[in-house]
Amino acid sequence: MDLLSLFKLKKQKKEGVLVFSFINCFFLDFYKNLSVDVLRFDVEEFSQLNDYKDSKSLNPKDFLPILKNVNKINDNIKIAVDLPLSVITGSDSDLLDFYRKSNANIFVLNLDYNINNISKRLLNLNIPIIVSIKNKFQNTKLETAYITEVYNKLIEVENYGSIMFIVENFQKNFVDELKKNISIPVVSTDNTLGADGFYGRFSNIFGIFENKLKYLNISELLKESIKDCFLSNKPKI
Repeated sequence: MDLLSLFKLKKQKKEGVLVFSFINCFFLDFYKNLSVDVLRFDVEEFSQLNDYKDSKSLNPKDFLPILKNVNKINDNIKIAVDLPLSVITGSDSDLLDFYRKSNANIFVLNLDYNINNISKRLLNLNIPIIVSIKNKFQNTKLETAYITEVYNKLIEVENYGSIMFIVENFQKNFVDELKKNISIPVVSTDNTLGADGFYGRFSNIFGIFENKLKYLNISELLKESIKDCFLSNKPKI
């Protein structure tokens, strides 16, 4: 079964789609015995963790070395890799070269880019896509117009081979309306919205950044561990 049909069926059966991000290959084994559908290399997360200005400034050479050792965990867990802007604007040969070197099953496209053309090209190349979008005007006067624009774009891009949408910082009414009018899963970073699935970003789950949803505050644990190590090993003069 192709991935589009698989995820449409999961939505119909209300099985729930689980997507998690990973920041390097070491953490992939943590997921191998879990019912995870997709593991995503999230370039926005990578740029934050490595102090880039933003994900637009990333070059594939910045992170492809991390992905070259990605092993497919099993046939049920797919590897998704965000497509950087420099590859989106490149040739088909650039796309195929990145696809091969990234070990990806799926490309992730940011809806804030003009993705209609690249979506059609990837469809012709038989490369599945996930479309991701973050509400950048949350709680501002521009939010209403922006949400309408996003909704219309998502409805359109479903026809270009998208297997799911990942939405972040959108309200429940937006998620409900989108779910009702498309046949592919709507996955949210908020598991209280009744979406078709959940996206867990590694840095959020482990509390690497402050003021984020977290299940383990690893940043505080690291600070305390470093402090304990320093005090235990401080040279005695």
